[in-house]
Amino acid sequence: MKRINIFIGNYGSGKTELSISAAIKLKETHKNVILSDMDIVNPYFRSSERQKMLAEKGIRVISPVYAGKQVDVPALKADAVIPFQSGAYSVIDCGGDSAGATALGAYMPHIKKIIDEAEIFFVANARRPFQETVSDIIDSINIIEHVSRLSATAIINNTNIADETTVEDLIYGYEIIKEAALQKHIPLKYNVGSAENLLDFSEYEHTGLDWVLTPCMRPEFLIS
Repeated sequence: MKRINIFIGNYGSGKTELSISAAIKLKETHKNVILSDMDIVNPYFRSSERQKMLAEKGIRVISPVYAGKQVDVPALKADAVIPFQSGAYSVIDCGGDSAGATALGAYMPHIKKIIDEAEIFFVANARRPFQETVSDIIDSINIIEHVSRLSATAIINNTNIADETTVEDLIYGYEIIKEAALQKHIPLKYNVGSAENLLDFSEYEHTGLDWVLTPCMRPEFLIS
């Protein structure tokens, strides 16, 4: 991963899980790590809800103004610009679809200044609505790129159906997402799954790196 890692995609794609996982992974090799939660749209699965766990690992979380409160007002703190200016290794969890990408677009001038240090991942889950076909995925990428005024630099295959995911689901999503990546002329960078499913997947001819994911956004992982 690069110094700035931005995760975009549709609702249900798994951006938040991957954002948290990426921040934890970066912390293994870098002292100063920031996770910026730019999801001002979805009040239920914000990465800032895991702020205590992340803080214990030494990861700073920048969250929406009212995150964790009983209100849902679309507002970002002024320090949301810090990941682009501080020199820290940063992960940006962008809200889903075009509405969420609008917030990211507001920071486009700052991102353009450090674009060589940034990776913009489009996360796709071919088992979720509006991500089930090649054209669905391409349309979603195009819309988010237009609104944010930024171009995706890589695609992540995060095809899953939670605990019921099999290697067949991963392969199914891979074939769809690989074709979308080819048509968009950007690499399929990661295939995400459990260690067991990825081991089976390794026997299937594929491109991209394996990303073993341990979910922490499901109810059973709630931290009080």
